[in-house]
Amino acid sequence: MKKLVLFFFLIVVLVPGCVEHFILINVQPGGGYTLEFISRGDSTDMFNDDFSHPTAGKRWTQHVWTEKSEDDTTWIMETRGYFELGDKFVSSHDAIGTLLHPVEIEIKKRWISTLYTARHTFKGREIYRKYPRLGESLEESAGSDSVEWITESFVYIISSALKDMEKQGYPELTPFIIERMTTHIRNYAERIKSKRLIAEISGERNAFLKILFKPFADDLQNSFYENIDDAMHPYEEELRITTGLQDDKFHFHLTMPGLLTRSNADTLAGDTLKWEFELGDFAGDDYIMEAVSVIYKTKAIQRIAVLVILASLSLWLFLWIFVFRKS
Repeated sequence: MKKLVLFFFLIVVLVPGCVEHFILINVQPGGGYTLEFISRGDSTDMFNDDFSHPTAGKRWTQHVWTEKSEDDTTWIMETRGYFELGDKFVSSHDAIGTLLHPVEIEIKKRWISTLYTARHTFKGREIYRKYPRLGESLEESAGSDSVEWITESFVYIISSALKDMEKQGYPELTPFIIERMTTHIRNYAERIKSKRLIAEISGERNAFLKILFKPFADDLQNSFYENIDDAMHPYEEELRITTGLQDDKFHFHLTMPGLLTRSNADTLAGDTLKWEFELGDFAGDDYIMEAVSVIYKTKAIQRIAVLVILASLSLWLFLWIFVFRKS
């Protein structure tokens, strides 16, 4: 049985943190690109997994150091890697709750030009579908400490865990039973205050689950409580990561080869496209940063120009010999 000395909700509410993240991509004419992550913050937030730096594989190099002042110590983590044409950065494994932000670089070679498309997508957290009150709290002032969204999030986590268990073939769980359980849990959570709910679920988990599902105890196996505890964990992690990003700031810098033709960047500094965003920008739907550039092939254009000139001269000569001369 598991003892939650400090439930993750309590961590989120009472220990907010802020990290500034820089993501830099430099696309080469050949289609390869360098990808660099730089994060700045305190040690607690720097080494959590809300926004993880990639480390797997030989392509990455990483450096960590600190900058100290009289009042504070700032940790800095820098991770750099290089990708060949056709390689894709997918940011993380596809586990429930992980922050996915894939990078796509596409090249289309044409007769007289090469077209480059760069796209960096922060996958939406779907907050407004899963726990709308949390979305509302994000829209309030930064100083807001409301925890009213906790009851709603609690219901979502348990109902999602129950549905996963049903898919795994637990015989006692049918759509009808799950609907009854979800309604009961929602009513239970709404009857008590959010802070009281935090206190209850911060205690001994197995005992709390037995109290919560007491009306259904006769129909449940003894292993149910441990199984639902395990099934809840991925959704707890999802919420922990989402709320952990609440005060983080993101900066995306992109350099493209050739002539820029289209982008949705916030600003352009020299040849560098820049975006600034935060959790609110991808709280619901995906946040997509995109740019298109082109390199014209000078020799191909020259060949076309020569061919056009030769064709024009040939046409003029043909008209002079067979038309104007006879007339």
